[in-house]
Amino acid sequence: MSYIIKSPDELKDPFLCYCVFHRFMEEAGEDYIDYNECIVNGTPLLFWMLGKGYISDKETEEVLERSNGKYIYVSDILKDDAIFKESYGDTSIGSVKSYSILAEYMCQISEFRQRLYDSVYDKATGFENHKFYKDENGISLACIIGDDNMVENKLYSLKELKNMTVYEFYDLSYKDQFNAVRNLTIKEADGIEEKYS
Repeated sequence: MSYIIKSPDELKDPFLCYCVFHRFMEEAGEDYIDYNECIVNGTPLLFWMLGKGYISDKETEEVLERSNGKYIYVSDILKDDAIFKESYGDTSIGSVKSYSILAEYMCQISEFRQRLYDSVYDKATGFENHKFYKDENGISLACIIGDDNMVENKLYSLKELKNMTVYEFYDLSYKDQFNAVRNLTIKEADGIEEKYS
């Protein structure tokens, strides 16, 4: 069995937003942020992150200075070294932290939930006829979440995450990955080195 996200209203849960990002990447073989870098304006996201305490005034100023008054993309914040100084948000744990932040931001506003939903349905840019991959029932593959990924088995500590290999981390359920990084600071998530054995 699988859990199916049937409407943008279900994306009020940040975990389900995270699932859509994850499923998109699995099916498309592309990084969601790279592929949808204009899904939201980066400037309000940046100030929201500052208000939530995710980033400092200094980091905010650095992103603003780098933009030099130009449009700020999501990737300028979540996939760059101004905030993810060590990993650019591209390590396994750094990436999950980036996507958990974006999920938390997008779940709050109905227009953003609609944009996310549309990005994996009939307004998906870059796909044939603007249609993301669907199953035989016309359901976006990004909205079909396996039951095994909806289950939390354990809450992992920072020490346990540091000792995990990349493969062990990717074997965790989406729920375990999402919950493991939620309580980490960006600096903690960014500082965990990738281990392959």
